[in-house]
Amino acid sequence: MLYLTRNLYTESDKPCVMYVVQVYQGRVESYYPFDCERQSMKLVNAILLSVDDSLDGCADVAAHFPPSHPLPAKAALYAYELVDGEEGISLKMLL
Repeated sequence: MLYLTRNLYTESDKPCVMYVVQVYQGRVESYYPFDCERQSMKLVNAILLSVDDSLDGCADVAAHFPPSHPLPAKAALYAYELVDGEEGISLKMLL
């Protein structure tokens, strides 16, 4: 699945703006600057990339955001949408 995000958080509090994140079976395959709209692309306001695969539903976003450590090279990455709900911000894994 392709996700277009306005703000992609990778390893600092300064987001990458207008990026595409490609996710396959829960893992990030690639991410790159937006160049054109593609079929079945979904718009997501903000995405956080993490090496942790257990953050789905996590409401303690402050513990993981903004990212404080560089993403390891060649590590499996997972993408989480930052969801603003009634009880605050939570993380939802993108599949």
